[in-house]
Amino acid sequence: MIMKCIYENPAHSCERDALDHSYCILHSDYPISNFDRFSFEFYYLMKIIDEKNQIMQEKISNEDYDFSGAKLIDIDLTGKEIKKDLFFWEAIIYGNVDLSNSIIKGNLGFNGAKICGSFFSTDSELHGTADFKGVNMLKNVVFNKSKITGDINFAMATLEDLFVFRNGNVSGNFIFSPNYVGFVDFRSTTVHQRLEIYGVNFREHIYFDDLKVMEDMYIQDTIFHKEAYFSWIKIFDDARFENVFFYDIADFKKAIFNGAVYFIKTEPNTKEIFGKTVNFNESSFLAKGLFSELIKFEATFEGARLRNVVFRYCNLKNTYFKDVIFENCELSTSELPKTIFEEIELEFEISERLRNLDALFLDILPNFLKVSFSPDFVNSARTISDTYRRIRQCLQNEGAYADAGEFYIKELDMKRNVYYSENRTNWFLFGLLKILSGYGEQPIRLVILIVILIILFIYFKQIDSLATLLQNGDLLIQIVLMPFFMALFVYSFARKMSR
Repeated sequence: MIMKCIYENPAHSCERDALDHSYCILHSDYPISNFDRFSFEFYYLMKIIDEKNQIMQEKISNEDYDFSGAKLIDIDLTGKEIKKDLFFWEAIIYGNVDLSNSIIKGNLGFNGAKICGSFFSTDSELHGTADFKGVNMLKNVVFNKSKITGDINFAMATLEDLFVFRNGNVSGNFIFSPNYVGFVDFRSTTVHQRLEIYGVNFREHIYFDDLKVMEDMYIQDTIFHKEAYFSWIKIFDDARFENVFFYDIADFKKAIFNGAVYFIKTEPNTKEIFGKTVNFNESSFLAKGLFSELIKFEATFEGARLRNVVFRYCNLKNTYFKDVIFENCELSTSELPKTIFEEIELEFEISERLRNLDALFLDILPNFLKVSFSPDFVNSARTISDTYRRIRQCLQNEGAYADAGEFYIKELDMKRNVYYSENRTNWFLFGLLKILSGYGEQPIRLVILIVILIILFIYFKQIDSLATLLQNGDLLIQIVLMPFFMALFVYSFARKMSR
């Protein structure tokens, strides 16, 4: 009695005749060969390969594309038009799989399969879903200019080498959650629904440049061991980075987030999100954003547009906000620097230039003025003043007036440096205003000065000889000074109350 093949899965059972009361030739493994071309084992191996290829061609001719559990050498379907589902569930392919330039009008399934060679899908079209759940791919995986109408799923997959999905188009959801993955490249790909990345250890560089996600993008419980590039990425709905960690540089330059953006830690004792500098230069947060509890946060937002972005309990001492557009943002709950990095760098550069000048003692002051107010440093001071102004306005809109006042003083200090080269009168008046009242932010200075003057006038009034000498002179001094101090007091009071 001829036995049937014992291979079966929940959706399929094989009806072919078995070899040795077990599996059919399609589901049988290849015999071990010593690769002696003249040996019987090698002859038998070649015979098995030929028979497997014949069976495969017969199935394709009969439009039977279910190769679940099969053990094959190579799969070459380049340029084929497949009108049904194509399944390789639990299959073992010892060579390469090539679906380039093919059109698959059904679903594609590699669930639990093992591919020992490379996988290629260039300029291919898939009109259904692509399921690679639990697949083990030992070499390169390349999707280039591929179009997938349904979802694509790489949950619990093992991708030993590089994974490239460039210039692709996925009309459904993209689930990317491999147990292991090497180099990853998603550049210039469009995902029309949700992109989910969770539980991944990216051990090599990853590239998401120019990626477009029409709905949500969720990245959760994921570690980036090397550089991660998200420049020019465009997310049309929400983007959530939850319990992720970037060991190296993260680059979000010119990224556009149309929905809400979250960089948060939801589990206690988790690592910081960013281990090194993160680049948000010229990025756009167009709806709202949240950066929460980032103690180690070295970031640059130069030229970025931040709308409704909340920095909650973050350390912003190492953050650059040059030319940032703040729209209804929150900074007051975070730790802000007393002096921004740009000013520290400017002072360091001035000191370095002065150190390199060989000058006599009498030349120190002229050299200091020459270097400190050179055109390039004046431009830097103007830029720094603008940064202080932007931060001050943001804090002022929140109602954090005390913090805003500190940045107002720093803003006018930088502006006064600009006036030294452009308008000496304003430079002198701003200096006087700072000494007397801290630009209106420290009226206690004015109060102390007025009290000192009153005490002096009382003291001199009590001295008969001086009283006779200054009987008319001190009155003139009072007439001149009192309106000035009254105006200065009104200025300080008005500045405080106008908020």
